[in-house]
Amino acid sequence: MTHQPDQQLDLLDFIPYTDGGRQGAPPPPPEVTQCRWCHHSEPNGLLLRNNHTPDSYRAIQTTWCIAMDLTLSHLIYWQRRIHDQDATPPSRRRPKHEEDPRQGMARSMERALVVWQHRRDELDAQLDALDIPRLHRTEEAPAVIEHVPTRQPPAVPIPEQRRHQPPAPSP
Repeated sequence: MTHQPDQQLDLLDFIPYTDGGRQGAPPPPPEVTQCRWCHHSEPNGLLLRNNHTPDSYRAIQTTWCIAMDLTLSHLIYWQRRIHDQDATPPSRRRPKHEEDPRQGMARSMERALVVWQHRRDELDAQLDALDIPRLHRTEEAPAVIEHVPTRQPPAVPIPEQRRHQPPAPSP
């Protein structure tokens, strides 16, 4: 290769070109997208690290990913709110516009059951140790899909529709 004074050198020209574009570099390792603690898959490694942090010190120490840890923390928070609400007289309770702690507990329990689905016995043991009542059945139950009824036409026609209908025949 000859170098021209007005031409910049391309360092990749000096690496043997053997595999169709990667310049001899080994292929990248396959991307891990499944959390090793809760076994949920994410679309890519970035979301896996953000949502589960499976290699963090805390995860290795507890064998729980951050998603499992957060759902358990939410259950503990709502249990404390329920306990505080039950112990506080109605005149000193928080304003009505805040969320009912029992609804928050139910929502957090649903999320915890999804995140902990492969380690349900450990979740139950943690809930028992913290005296948090389980709002779910102990046996495996299929997810319940709520049926939304189809919309029924009104019993009485809307006035605009009444004008466009032909008059009823008289007997």
